[in-house]
Amino acid sequence: MMAAMTHADGGAPPEGIARQSLWERLPPNTRGMLLMAVFACLVSLLHVIVRRLSQDLHPMEIAFFRTAVPLFILVPMLMRQGTGWWRTSRPGLQFIRGVLGGAAMVTWFYSLAMIPVGDATALSFSVVVFTSVGAVLFLSERMGLRRWAAVLIGLVGTLIILRPGTQAMEPGAVVALASSLFWAATLLVVKVLTRTDSGMTIVFYSSMYFTAIAAVPAYYYGSIRDS
Repeated sequence: MMAAMTHADGGAPPEGIARQSLWERLPPNTRGMLLMAVFACLVSLLHVIVRRLSQDLHPMEIAFFRTAVPLFILVPMLMRQGTGWWRTSRPGLQFIRGVLGGAAMVTWFYSLAMIPVGDATALSFSVVVFTSVGAVLFLSERMGLRRWAAVLIGLVGTLIILRPGTQAMEPGAVVALASSLFWAATLLVVKVLTRTDSGMTIVFYSSMYFTAIAAVPAYYYGSIRDS
């Protein structure tokens, strides 16, 4: 009661509300950059773990567990929110997102098993190039001179890593580049889906579709390894 009166009288709000208000007062671009920074840290840790697991497991097995485990954790959380979380107005696009995301993940795990993590990570920065160009071509987004300059620099950096024409490109590098293309396409589809579906719904369908698709190949490679 006193806390509510203090807040209503113009005093200092409760600490939790103050923290929430501070986050909400941040510009959307700033919040997005902070979330992407956290995402980058977690993804870097994932890359190291995948590289280590690839010494003992097939990349398809790793990819299967990468989607199956979060799916089993996510579904009970969504069920507590009541009904409707699974509804989507674009089931076909959800399926395409699941297939593209699964292809991006599998090719990425393959590349981590074939080339050093540093090289694969450097090539993964080409996702920004492909996504930016795709957003202009398919989503009618506009880019200023500075963004086009950044895309050009990223493209030059990718070519420096690949060194086309000087020697045969490593298969792992080509696979990493293919993963970037798939991931860029996935991001563009997600951008469209967020206009109608929640983030939880998108994650659920992508995990469900790819877990179902990857189950048989993962079982096959696992049975070969154990035989």
